[in-house]
Amino acid sequence: MHALTICLVGLPLIHLAYAFEMDSREIGMEALALAATCHNDIYKSLGGPKHSENKESYESKSLFAILDLVRKDEDLDGLFPTPGSDNLDTLFVSRNAALLNHWKAWKIENPIEQFRESQELAAALLVGTAADDSPGHYDWFFALNLATSHAVRVVLPFIPPQFQISLLRQWWLICVGIYVAQLRPEIRMDQIRDYDLNGKDWEWVAENAVNGEFSSNVQFVRTTRALKELASTWGDSDSFFLKAAVRFVTEFKHWRGNFVGYEL
Repeated sequence: MHALTICLVGLPLIHLAYAFEMDSREIGMEALALAATCHNDIYKSLGGPKHSENKESYESKSLFAILDLVRKDEDLDGLFPTPGSDNLDTLFVSRNAALLNHWKAWKIENPIEQFRESQELAAALLVGTAADDSPGHYDWFFALNLATSHAVRVVLPFIPPQFQISLLRQWWLICVGIYVAQLRPEIRMDQIRDYDLNGKDWEWVAENAVNGEFSSNVQFVRTTRALKELASTWGDSDSFFLKAAVRFVTEFKHWRGNFVGYEL
Protein backbone atom coordinates (compact mmCIF):
# COMPACT_ATOMS: atom_id res chain seq x y z
CA MET A 1 0.00 0.00 0.00
CA HIS A 2 1.42 3.41 -0.95
CA ALA A 3 2.29 5.96 1.74
CA LEU A 4 -0.39 8.29 0.40
CA THR A 5 -3.01 5.58 0.77
CA ILE A 6 -1.89 4.83 4.34
CA CYS A 7 -2.40 8.49 5.19
CA LEU A 8 -5.73 8.78 3.39
CA VAL A 9 -7.32 5.79 5.10
CA GLY A 10 -6.41 7.10 8.56
CA LEU A 11 -3.97 4.49 9.85
CA PRO A 12 -1.90 7.07 11.82
CA LEU A 13 -5.09 8.22 13.57
CA ILE A 14 -6.03 4.63 14.48
CA HIS A 15 -2.56 4.11 15.91
CA LEU A 16 -2.82 7.34 17.93
CA ALA A 17 -6.13 6.15 19.41
CA TYR A 18 -4.38 2.95 20.50
CA ALA A 19 -1.82 5.09 22.31
CA PHE A 20 -4.52 6.89 24.29
CA GLU A 21 -6.46 3.71 25.03
CA MET A 22 -3.35 1.86 26.22
CA ASP A 23 -1.75 4.93 27.80
CA SER A 24 1.41 4.14 25.87
CA ARG A 25 4.02 6.76 25.07
CA GLU A 26 5.78 4.34 22.72
CA ILE A 27 2.68 3.73 20.61
CA GLY A 28 2.04 7.47 20.60
CA MET A 29 5.52 8.10 19.19
CA GLU A 30 4.90 5.47 16.52
CA ALA A 31 1.60 7.14 15.61
CA LEU A 32 3.21 10.56 15.28
CA ALA A 33 6.00 9.05 13.17
CA LEU A 34 3.37 7.51 10.87
CA ALA A 35 1.58 10.85 10.58
CA ALA A 36 4.80 12.73 9.87
CA THR A 37 5.97 10.33 7.18
CA CYS A 38 2.70 10.17 5.27
CA HIS A 39 1.61 13.81 5.46
CA ASN A 40 0.75 14.89 1.94
CA ASP A 41 0.22 18.05 -0.08
CA ILE A 42 -3.41 17.02 -0.60
CA TYR A 43 -4.15 17.90 3.01
CA LYS A 44 -2.08 21.07 2.84
CA SER A 45 -4.04 22.22 -0.18
CA LEU A 46 -7.42 21.88 1.51
CA GLY A 47 -6.90 25.10 3.43
CA GLY A 48 -5.25 26.90 0.55
CA PRO A 49 -6.76 29.85 -1.32
CA LYS A 50 -7.55 27.77 -4.40
CA HIS A 51 -9.98 25.48 -2.60
CA SER A 52 -11.21 28.17 -0.20
CA GLU A 53 -12.42 30.25 -3.13
CA ASN A 54 -14.33 27.35 -4.72
CA LYS A 55 -17.72 27.25 -3.02
CA GLU A 56 -19.57 23.98 -2.70
CA SER A 57 -22.57 23.62 -5.03
CA TYR A 58 -24.95 22.54 -2.25
CA GLU A 59 -25.21 22.07 1.53
CA SER A 60 -26.64 19.31 3.70
CA LYS A 61 -26.59 18.41 7.38
CA SER A 62 -27.01 14.72 6.57
CA LEU A 63 -24.02 12.58 5.62
CA PHE A 64 -26.34 9.88 4.32
CA ALA A 65 -27.92 12.41 1.96
CA ILE A 66 -24.53 13.59 0.75
CA LEU A 67 -23.30 10.06 0.02
CA ASP A 68 -26.49 9.44 -1.92
CA LEU A 69 -25.57 12.41 -4.12
CA VAL A 70 -21.99 11.15 -4.37
CA ARG A 71 -23.38 7.84 -5.62
CA LYS A 72 -25.38 9.64 -8.34
CA ASP A 73 -22.61 12.08 -9.35
CA GLU A 74 -21.86 11.49 -13.04
CA ASP A 75 -18.49 13.24 -12.69
CA LEU A 76 -17.39 10.21 -10.65
CA ASP A 77 -18.68 7.59 -13.09
CA GLY A 78 -16.37 5.10 -14.78
CA LEU A 79 -13.25 6.00 -12.86
CA PHE A 80 -12.19 2.51 -11.85
CA PRO A 81 -12.93 -1.01 -13.12
CA THR A 82 -12.56 -2.57 -9.67
CA PRO A 83 -12.36 -1.35 -6.06
CA GLY A 84 -8.94 -1.08 -4.42
CA SER A 85 -6.35 1.00 -2.61
CA ASP A 86 -4.72 2.37 -5.77
CA ASN A 87 -8.00 4.09 -6.62
CA LEU A 88 -7.49 6.60 -3.81
CA ASP A 89 -4.28 7.94 -5.33
CA THR A 90 -5.99 8.43 -8.70
CA LEU A 91 -9.15 9.87 -7.17
CA PHE A 92 -7.49 12.65 -5.22
CA VAL A 93 -5.58 13.75 -8.30
CA SER A 94 -8.05 13.34 -11.16
CA ARG A 95 -11.33 14.15 -9.39
CA ASN A 96 -10.17 16.40 -6.58
CA ALA A 97 -12.67 19.18 -7.35
CA ALA A 98 -15.69 16.86 -7.45
CA LEU A 99 -14.58 15.12 -4.28
CA LEU A 100 -14.03 18.35 -2.37
CA ASN A 101 -17.41 19.69 -3.53
CA HIS A 102 -19.14 16.85 -1.69
CA TRP A 103 -16.74 17.08 1.25
CA LYS A 104 -17.46 20.78 1.74
CA ALA A 105 -21.22 20.24 1.46
CA TRP A 106 -21.48 18.92 5.02
CA LYS A 107 -22.98 21.74 7.10
CA ILE A 108 -22.28 21.19 10.79
CA GLU A 109 -24.80 22.88 13.06
CA ASN A 110 -25.14 20.35 15.88
CA PRO A 111 -21.70 18.72 16.28
CA ILE A 112 -22.73 16.05 18.80
CA GLU A 113 -25.83 14.92 16.91
CA GLN A 114 -24.01 14.95 13.60
CA PHE A 115 -21.03 13.09 15.02
CA ARG A 116 -23.43 10.37 16.08
CA GLU A 117 -24.79 10.24 12.53
CA SER A 118 -21.25 9.96 11.19
CA GLN A 119 -20.63 6.90 13.33
CA GLU A 120 -23.95 5.39 12.33
CA LEU A 121 -22.89 5.94 8.73
CA ALA A 122 -19.59 4.17 9.36
CA ALA A 123 -21.47 1.11 10.64
CA ALA A 124 -23.95 1.25 7.77
CA LEU A 125 -21.19 1.42 5.16
CA LEU A 126 -19.73 -1.82 6.43
CA VAL A 127 -22.86 -3.89 7.06
CA GLY A 128 -25.36 -2.18 4.75
CA THR A 129 -23.25 -2.64 1.61
CA ALA A 130 -22.58 -6.38 1.95
CA ALA A 131 -23.24 -7.91 -1.45
CA ASP A 132 -25.95 -10.55 -1.82
CA ASP A 133 -23.83 -12.42 -4.39
CA SER A 134 -20.89 -12.71 -1.95
CA PRO A 135 -22.43 -13.53 1.43
CA GLY A 136 -20.03 -13.18 4.32
CA HIS A 137 -17.48 -11.15 2.35
CA TYR A 138 -17.05 -7.74 3.98
CA ASP A 139 -15.13 -4.77 2.63
CA TRP A 140 -11.81 -4.29 4.42
CA PHE A 141 -11.74 -0.58 3.62
CA PHE A 142 -15.19 0.05 5.08
CA ALA A 143 -14.04 -1.80 8.21
CA LEU A 144 -11.01 0.48 8.26
CA ASN A 145 -13.29 3.48 7.87
CA LEU A 146 -15.27 2.30 10.92
CA ALA A 147 -12.04 1.85 12.87
CA THR A 148 -11.01 5.40 11.94
CA SER A 149 -14.38 6.72 13.15
CA HIS A 150 -13.83 4.92 16.45
CA ALA A 151 -10.35 6.46 16.63
CA VAL A 152 -11.85 9.93 16.23
CA ARG A 153 -14.17 9.24 19.18
CA VAL A 154 -11.19 8.19 21.30
CA VAL A 155 -8.97 11.12 20.36
CA LEU A 156 -11.53 13.97 20.45
CA PRO A 157 -11.56 14.47 24.26
CA PHE A 158 -7.78 14.85 24.27
CA ILE A 159 -7.49 17.67 21.74
CA PRO A 160 -8.38 21.37 22.15
CA PRO A 161 -12.00 22.21 21.22
CA GLN A 162 -10.97 24.50 18.37
CA PHE A 163 -9.48 21.52 16.50
CA GLN A 164 -12.27 19.00 17.09
CA ILE A 165 -14.50 19.95 14.16
CA SER A 166 -11.48 19.97 11.88
CA LEU A 167 -10.62 16.42 12.94
CA LEU A 168 -14.17 15.29 12.32
CA ARG A 169 -14.13 16.84 8.86
CA GLN A 170 -10.85 15.09 8.09
CA TRP A 171 -12.54 11.79 8.89
CA TRP A 172 -15.36 12.79 6.53
CA LEU A 173 -12.83 13.35 3.76
CA ILE A 174 -11.45 9.85 4.36
CA CYS A 175 -14.99 8.47 4.30
CA VAL A 176 -15.95 10.10 0.98
CA GLY A 177 -12.68 9.05 -0.62
CA ILE A 178 -13.03 5.42 0.45
CA TYR A 179 -16.67 5.34 -0.66
CA VAL A 180 -15.78 6.46 -4.18
CA ALA A 181 -12.69 4.25 -4.36
CA GLN A 182 -14.84 1.24 -3.44
CA LEU A 183 -17.19 2.03 -6.36
CA ARG A 184 -19.98 3.75 -4.39
CA PRO A 185 -22.14 0.76 -3.39
CA GLU A 186 -25.76 1.31 -2.37
CA ILE A 187 -26.21 1.58 1.40
CA ARG A 188 -29.15 -0.68 2.25
CA MET A 189 -30.28 0.27 5.73
CA ASP A 190 -32.89 -2.49 5.72
CA GLN A 191 -30.06 -5.02 5.92
CA ILE A 192 -29.50 -3.73 9.44
CA ARG A 193 -32.85 -2.40 10.63
CA ASP A 194 -34.85 -5.45 9.51
CA TYR A 195 -32.36 -7.99 10.79
CA ASP A 196 -33.76 -10.54 13.26
CA LEU A 197 -31.56 -10.84 16.35
CA ASN A 198 -33.13 -14.16 17.38
CA GLY A 199 -32.36 -13.36 21.00
CA LYS A 200 -28.68 -12.59 20.46
CA ASP A 201 -27.21 -9.78 22.57
CA TRP A 202 -23.87 -8.06 23.16
CA GLU A 203 -22.70 -10.91 25.39
CA TRP A 204 -23.16 -13.27 22.44
CA VAL A 205 -21.28 -10.86 20.17
CA ALA A 206 -18.35 -10.57 22.60
CA GLU A 207 -18.14 -14.33 23.11
CA ASN A 208 -18.00 -14.97 19.38
CA ALA A 209 -15.48 -12.21 18.78
CA VAL A 210 -13.10 -13.45 21.46
CA ASN A 211 -13.56 -17.21 21.20
CA GLY A 212 -15.10 -17.74 17.77
CA GLU A 213 -13.64 -18.95 14.49
CA PHE A 214 -12.16 -15.55 13.60
CA SER A 215 -10.88 -14.54 17.05
CA SER A 216 -7.31 -14.38 15.69
CA ASN A 217 -8.31 -11.99 12.89
CA VAL A 218 -7.33 -8.57 14.19
CA GLN A 219 -9.60 -6.61 11.90
CA PHE A 220 -12.59 -8.81 12.74
CA VAL A 221 -12.17 -8.31 16.49
CA ARG A 222 -11.46 -4.61 16.10
CA THR A 223 -14.57 -4.12 13.98
CA THR A 224 -16.78 -5.95 16.48
CA ARG A 225 -15.38 -3.89 19.33
CA ALA A 226 -15.92 -0.65 17.42
CA LEU A 227 -19.60 -1.48 16.92
CA LYS A 228 -19.96 -2.25 20.63
CA GLU A 229 -18.30 1.06 21.54
CA LEU A 230 -20.74 2.93 19.29
CA ALA A 231 -23.65 1.45 21.21
CA SER A 232 -21.98 2.30 24.53
CA THR A 233 -21.28 5.87 23.44
CA TRP A 234 -24.64 6.79 21.94
CA GLY A 235 -27.10 4.31 23.37
CA ASP A 236 -28.86 1.82 21.17
CA SER A 237 -32.60 2.03 21.84
CA ASP A 238 -33.45 0.73 18.37
CA SER A 239 -30.69 -1.93 18.49
CA PHE A 240 -29.17 -0.53 15.29
CA PHE A 241 -25.57 -1.10 16.36
CA LEU A 242 -26.39 -4.47 17.95
CA LYS A 243 -28.11 -5.66 14.77
CA ALA A 244 -25.13 -4.51 12.71
CA ALA A 245 -22.74 -6.37 15.01
CA VAL A 246 -24.79 -9.59 15.17
CA ARG A 247 -25.22 -9.69 11.40
CA PHE A 248 -21.53 -9.02 10.86
CA VAL A 249 -20.37 -11.67 13.36
CA THR A 250 -22.92 -14.23 12.13
CA GLU A 251 -22.15 -13.86 8.44
CA PHE A 252 -18.46 -12.96 8.32
CA LYS A 253 -16.28 -15.33 6.28
CA HIS A 254 -13.68 -13.25 4.51
CA TRP A 255 -12.38 -9.71 3.90
CA ARG A 256 -12.50 -8.15 0.45
CA GLY A 257 -9.42 -6.04 -0.23
CA ASN A 258 -7.32 -6.99 2.81
CA PHE A 259 -3.63 -6.03 2.79
CA VAL A 260 -1.08 -8.17 4.56
CA GLY A 261 1.05 -6.11 6.94
CA TYR A 262 -1.58 -3.47 7.66
CA GLU A 263 -3.60 -5.11 10.44
CA LEU A 264 -3.05 -2.20 12.83
